[in-house]
Amino acid sequence: MPKNTQPTIKQKSHARTSKNTRKPAARTKVDTLLRCLKRPKGASIAVLCNATNWQPHSVRSAVSRMHARGHNIVRIRDNGRVTRCRIA
Repeated sequence: MPKNTQPTIKQKSHARTSKNTRKPAARTKVDTLLRCLKRPKGASIAVLCNATNWQPHSVRSAVSRMHARGHNIVRIRDNGRVTRCRIA
């Protein structure tokens, strides 16, 4: 009877040529929101919608969740027309 043999799998070499060859971390849409909100002037809902391709109610929900998780979100009114949010 022949023995049960499994094919051998070649291992890839993970040798690095330099320590700085790491790929940047994957960016999530929440990371995108945080980057926009950390700007000195903050960001309006329209800007956040364009940055994430989300609808306004989804952006407001995500900002609300950030506030609930401990981020200090401040709302700013620009001349009474546009409301901007930023992280203080």
